[in-house]
Amino acid sequence: MNNENTTNDLLSDDITELVGLDTQIHIDQTNDEDAETENENLLKILIVDDNPEILSYIHKILSSTGLYEINQATDGKTALKMAKSFFPDIIISDVHMPVMNGLKLCRAIKEDVETNHIYFVLITADIFEATETRGLGLGADEFITKPFDKTKLLNKIKTVFNYQQKIRKYFENNFILGQKTSEPTNFNTSFIDECVAIIKANYNSDSFSPLLFSEKMNMSQSALYKKIKLCTGKSINELIRTVKISIAAELILDGKLTITEIGAEIGIYDSKYFRDCFKKQFGVSPSKYGKPEASE
Repeated sequence: MNNENTTNDLLSDDITELVGLDTQIHIDQTNDEDAETENENLLKILIVDDNPEILSYIHKILSSTGLYEINQATDGKTALKMAKSFFPDIIISDVHMPVMNGLKLCRAIKEDVETNHIYFVLITADIFEATETRGLGLGADEFITKPFDKTKLLNKIKTVFNYQQKIRKYFENNFILGQKTSEPTNFNTSFIDECVAIIKANYNSDSFSPLLFSEKMNMSQSALYKKIKLCTGKSINELIRTVKISIAAELILDGKLTITEIGAEIGIYDSKYFRDCFKKQFGVSPSKYGKPEASE
């Protein structure tokens, strides 16, 4: 990217709109998964630009909020490598850079199952419509043309939080509440569908574990954990348990098995634990599920 003297025109020091956002994503710690550091409770942003002034300026604005864990790179090749270790929620990338430009980076991110969930924002001084069309065609979620004001950038970042909530609502409606929605298919809804299908195919297997799950998804366990957490708000084991309990609810309504048999069918042999998990998910005990006035 050519050196530009418009840095102060790009963004404003006023960040009050951003500070008010509830942006933290809380990571539950489980016994069978590595404890998450405090930094992983923050939304992660990777900024990619070969102009050090732009990098510094955007970094300063975002870091001053205390809401983000921020990393940065000066070319697409470095950013691609970082994306697979840093696991950002958002990548904000310039288009014109050495080694690997922003368009190629976007394509590489969106073609990889481990990273295609990352919200990708392209930034450029190129005013040609063809550049924007190509970027969006490669999977970019947003496109910003410079110079831009602070409101435009912050609104793009806000969009991510709404998007994450929409994806989690898709999971809740379709696989917990049983309310099928007509959300358009995208990388994340397809990912959720595949995860649930694999769990349903293995729900009564005692050998089914997070490791085996990640192998079936062709992902590393750490990448699968991050992506499931983003899309559903749950850890791997929490997702498996949630789907199992949903299957138990279907078996209860089917009426062919006893409550004890249903618990064993989904691999939960402790009746009290099964009851507690079921009541937490559906608000009633298994014995009262599906019955009139089943509130407790």
